[in-house]
Amino acid sequence: MIETFNDLPLWAQVCTISLHGLFVIFISLGCMRWLRKRYEPLQQIIPVGPFFVAISTVFSLLLAFHGSSIWSKQERAERALIQEELTLHRLRQLAQTDVLNHPEVAQAANRYAQAVINHEWQVIKNRQGSEAVETALQELRKATLKIDRDITPAVHSYVLRLFDDLVRSRQERLWLNSQPQKYKIWAVILLLGLLSHLAIVLVHLDKPKACKLALYLFGVATSLAYWLLLDTEDPYQVFSKLNPAMLLQ
Repeated sequence: MIETFNDLPLWAQVCTISLHGLFVIFISLGCMRWLRKRYEPLQQIIPVGPFFVAISTVFSLLLAFHGSSIWSKQERAERALIQEELTLHRLRQLAQTDVLNHPEVAQAANRYAQAVINHEWQVIKNRQGSEAVETALQELRKATLKIDRDITPAVHSYVLRLFDDLVRSRQERLWLNSQPQKYKIWAVILLLGLLSHLAIVLVHLDKPKACKLALYLFGVATSLAYWLLLDTEDPYQVFSKLNPAMLLQ
């Protein structure tokens, strides 16, 4: 089931962004033709050139703030995955024969990592927790609790702290992608983008050819910006950047 823009195939993403850009340009050109027929002389309604900056600045600031939020989310997702991998790696090291000699802990950690990859990453796409992962996590919890008979309280406390770090990392990973889509912000951004196109129309009413060229260039620029942000809004969609296989290392 398609739930976000990232779930669409590449050709569908390109078509969606392109259709939106063409739709905005079509409306802008229609507005230009109507204003040129409605008002004579045109100099009565043409604002000064810097007027375009007033609207486009609001548009660009909101787009930049939303982009900053998206990229901050990407960084947090990377840190959560790295922390989860590091914690699993430490648990496996402690479970080795020459350290604590409890292979059942390493086995439980591997089962947890495999469950995360098979269910929460590939199926649910980190939008919610999986029952299979919860089961594997409880098995790992039991394995860490059972080793208290063979090790000192200080070492056991450290092992339990590692388990708690693993739980927090998982919760962070799931929380980042379980938040509702910010449709209101995108609606305002797209509306401001349309208003910026209309502002270009107003300052170029007496130069229709220059107006068309400016609209095409601005339309391409805004479409590329939309595509970049929408494509990175889900930090777990691109496995090349966040590869869950590192949990098994």
